[in-house]
Amino acid sequence: MVYLGEHHWHGEEIADLIDRDLSADPDALLILGTNLKVKGPGELVKMFASTVKAKDGRVIYVNLSKSYQKWRETFDYWVEWRCDRWVRDLKMRTPLFHGGRGMATPTTDTTA
Repeated sequence: MVYLGEHHWHGEEIADLIDRDLSADPDALLILGTNLKVKGPGELVKMFASTVKAKDGRVIYVNLSKSYQKWRETFDYWVEWRCDRWVRDLKMRTPLFHGGRGMATPTTDTTA
């Protein structure tokens, strides 16, 4: 457990992961289940959102929280839904998202 204002004992490793992810030129950011009131996660979202938007990507926020208004310029979409239910719905609608069970298989065009 890390308390508010304390440094994470794996902070350097986390920073390396963040740098690697940002350098991969992400074109989408999906934020689930946080109200973004804590400074650290909020700064992280702003950093990633800036990178995503620079690639003309989209930032999607899924949560029941009304903090969307404060972040209106950051988010392109706000899904006002419980995260677990939204993911369950997404998994039902998109078999490939589930990563295993019900996964679609690639098809081969034999007419070419």
